[in-house]
Amino acid sequence: MNFSQTVAHAYRLGKEIKALEEERESLLGSLGDLSERNYPAGDFILQVTRTKRFDEATAKRNLTTDEFARILKLKPDSTLAKAMLGDEYGKTQREYGWTKRIIRVEDAE
Repeated sequence: MNFSQTVAHAYRLGKEIKALEEERESLLGSLGDLSERNYPAGDFILQVTRTKRFDEATAKRNLTTDEFARILKLKPDSTLAKAMLGDEYGKTQREYGWTKRIIRVEDAE
């Protein structure tokens, strides 16, 4: 497989993956509202659990002022850094690797 074929194949795979993920979500959505438990399904078990994540507003509402203060930490913010540093923002960045994105060139007719 040459370079162009490899890139084209990777592009098609990306599209297929996206389509498969959308199909999977659609299939799971078609099961309707399920309560939190395990559902036997032939050779499989569908496990339904609640998804919980930290929420600052909920924490602030449910914790005492002291408890909430103990979980705070001073942390630099990239959005604030971009706004305040302008061209100097580059000094705050570290290279992590390469991003490879495939962009399809449409025929211009």
